[in-house]
Amino acid sequence: GGVFGYRLALHSMDDGGSPANCTANTQVLLARQGVYGLIGYLGSASALAVSSLATTAGRPVLAAVSGATALRVPFKANLLNVRAAVTDEMHALLNYVIQSTAYTRLSIVYDPDFVDYGGADLAGWAAALREVHLTF
Repeated sequence: GGVFGYRLALHSMDDGGSPANCTANTQVLLARQGVYGLIGYLGSASALAVSSLATTAGRPVLAAVSGATALRVPFKANLLNVRAAVTDEMHALLNYVIQSTAYTRLSIVYDPDFVDYGGADLAGWAAALREVHLTF
């Protein structure tokens, strides 16, 4: 098996959910001879921590599971996310509620202590509301 005659092997490392450990593990993987790409980073903090490492090394990051806007803007050709952007999820949710329900008032609970990467989540809600002519 393989791809275009190249043998594939999966080398997994446990980061314990820590972005610092994720970065260290990624540096070890990138230093190995023959590591072509990286796969399966779970969560925005981990994906953000390794994004610049992979870009500098010229390696793709496949199947990152993150909704962070910072992983999409500016566009990163070597990064393939498998989750929609949080802002896209917000737009879809708001459009569904407005088009499919009789609700005339909505509440948005926002926790600034939750990982938000520069206010992107709150800005996403504001943009989604403007799109349907509503405000906070």
